Amino acid sequence: MSIINNANAGSEINLLCLIYRVISRNNNKLSVNDIQTLCRPDNLPEKKDQEKKFRETLNFWMRAPQQLWVENEDSKLEIYNTGQDSFEPTLDEIASVVNEILFKLDVEDMFEKNHASRHFYELISCVLSVDSFSVSGDLDLKKNATLDTFFGSQLPGSIPNSNEKGLWRNYGYFLGFLEISPSGRVYADPTRAIKWVLPKLFADHGSLRMSDFISRLGKFIKVLDGGKFRSRVESQMNQKVNQSVDDFHLSKTLSISLERLRLENLIRLNQKDDDQDAFYLHLESTPVPCSEVIYVGSNA
Repeated sequence: MSIINNANAGSEINLLCLIYRVISRNNNKLSVNDIQTLCRPDNLPEKKDQEKKFRETLNFWMRAPQQLWVENEDSKLEIYNTGQDSFEPTLDEIASVVNEILFKLDVEDMFEKNHASRHFYELISCVLSVDSFSVSGDLDLKKNATLDTFFGSQLPGSIPNSNEKGLWRNYGYFLGFLEISPSGRVYADPTRAIKWVLPKLFADHGSLRMSDFISRLGKFIKVLDGGKFRSRVESQMNQKVNQSVDDFHLSKTLSISLERLRLENLIRLNQKDDDQDAFYLHLESTPVPCSEVIYVGSNA
């Protein structure tokens, strides 16, 4: 089972967001029957199996370990572990919560138990490690032939099938790992996913040494440089495509994301003279050293 296969439960992003928003607006007020009546198929995109898909989506995200909502002792639905009354979440807030829930899964369990999100994050880890899929690269993730060729050479056992390619891109964009250029090219860029975790990343620090920042970031988002999921996938790739975080060189996708966050005035990147432990961002032809990341805060 996979969330990026449209034949499986958990694959419907539009229904996931709809249900999350309706429960959020009516936290602890609606039963399962109530929400099905309120979100009757006539209000949803027209599909023959829409009623079945709705119930599958509702049940999938109500079960551990990917639990987003719960049916309480009064048979009412509430957003899981939020501690809030009714609220109005944005699309980014929903995506951030989904990422957080899925990344709490143990990496070994995700692989050995073949969790529904494994294939998605496996493919994302792979493309995030490759310079050619970054905004400055030349490969287009929108092209199915490119995906077949690339994953066929790197992860032959994980080539997305015809039911998965489109959904994989949709989930990648929804969860903040892929972007779309004005020309329509789809490329790897985790800036939004990183932006969502910055407040928690710096919850008890105004600044972090780059080594600590990368370590913390990899724990929050395990598909980034140094993250356990990323390391597991890189070890299974047929060849090492780029330099890794182990020799203090960040991938181009992460480097560009940090530069974007700097330009948005969310972080500052500081280089201390003669720092032997500096990490290197790959932005242009010459790597740029960085010793410290300083959190500026929201630019809203």
